[in-house]
Amino acid sequence: MFSYIDIKKRIKLPCSVNKEVAELVGIIVGDGYLHKSYNKIRIDGNASEEKQYHIERIHPLIKDLFSYFGKIEFYRGKNACFTEIRSKAIFDFFTNTIGLKRGRKDHIELPKTVLSDVDNLKASLRGLFDTDGDLKFYPKTKSVPYYPQLRFTTSSKKLKDQVVESLMKVGFTSYVYINRDCNYEVYLCGKEKLEKWMAVIGSNNPRTYTKYNIWKK
Repeated sequence: MFSYIDIKKRIKLPCSVNKEVAELVGIIVGDGYLHKSYNKIRIDGNASEEKQYHIERIHPLIKDLFSYFGKIEFYRGKNACFTEIRSKAIFDFFTNTIGLKRGRKDHIELPKTVLSDVDNLKASLRGLFDTDGDLKFYPKTKSVPYYPQLRFTTSSKKLKDQVVESLMKVGFTSYVYINRDCNYEVYLCGKEKLEKWMAVIGSNNPRTYTKYNIWKK
């Protein structure tokens, strides 16, 4: 339902769950949350590493989907940034149509609305890994870091299981490690898996694809 402010701002809603919606769902599940009391969605990030990602990907994605200009804030002293959406119509879209839930993320999961279609599934994985994932390189048997490792981290067992199953659906085998903080880490390791990831899933986070392009050289 559109509020008076939504109508005044000429906010629109997508007609269907497409790849762009699915990617944004992955982003919200990864680094965002839906406020438990207000119609507010916030996506957090590390300012030094993700400022460009918020400006060049998250903000335009929200604008294209909803004709909404989200607020981007930067906290220099805390090296933090966030993109915020305040809209009843958009909030209702993500809760009622998509199936995201308000409040704590201890048991967060990907909604069924992005899991049924393969292209949407890939897009949601991209959003997840672009936010709660990272790409690192290790020396292993050489003197320079060359061996790639993609890692996704979550405290939710349900989300971990969904990610492992979703990766299998699109042709990836992964392994899971429980770290000292009792968080689940899902790994994809090796050159072949990284190359396949960038070809099949890809990344819209400059932090990730810059590392990948440097590694390729």
